[in-house]
Amino acid sequence: MTTDSAGAFIGIFTLVAAVACRDASTPAAPALTAGLTGAPTVQQSVSNGPTANVQWYNTDAAGALTWGDLNVIRDDAVNNPKTILFYEVFQCTPNYNCAEIEAGYGPIPNGDFTSSGKRMHLSTNTGVNPNFNRYVGDGGDIAVDWQVNGIYSYEQQGVTSMAMPGDTLVPGATRTTFRLQGSWSSWSANAQGSVIGREFRNANAGMGTAHNVSIEISR
Repeated sequence: MTTDSAGAFIGIFTLVAAVACRDASTPAAPALTAGLTGAPTVQQSVSNGPTANVQWYNTDAAGALTWGDLNVIRDDAVNNPKTILFYEVFQCTPNYNCAEIEAGYGPIPNGDFTSSGKRMHLSTNTGVNPNFNRYVGDGGDIAVDWQVNGIYSYEQQGVTSMAMPGDTLVPGATRTTFRLQGSWSSWSANAQGSVIGREFRNANAGMGTAHNVSIEISR
């Protein structure tokens, strides 16, 4: 999930960058059910708020490498605000034997992620959050500050879609369609902070706002 190219962002419809969400309007949901037969299962999510990401690495005097990736987004900020955090941290020996030492995904308190103008701030503790899923490691304190650096900005409007037809030769195979409709704005940023005791400075990072509706249809 990590890249050295400036401003890369990941996730299932990877979001890069941004500043606080000023337009609280919710985009109309795409009409996806037309043309489908049967009774599909529909899941819908509305994003209307700030997002931020950072990819970082450090090396020590012995040549050991620690690197990580972190993404945070405000989801459904209009009707049911929640903040979702994802992170992973790897450690590699000088011989490039790497192991994941920390990883997690889940909700954090909304007040732990704030946005103001060209700055964003994250301060949370996944080690004491009972609702957060820690896949690897014990979690702990995470504190990151982002600031727009003016190197680039990016805006997009429209629809992104992806279909996973499944194995059409197998009876009962599931076909899944994903669609993301709305607008995205992103800016390159500098970031510094620490992720569970691993500090970094001036890492590859981005900030942004997302105003979109995502729909997943399975049948």
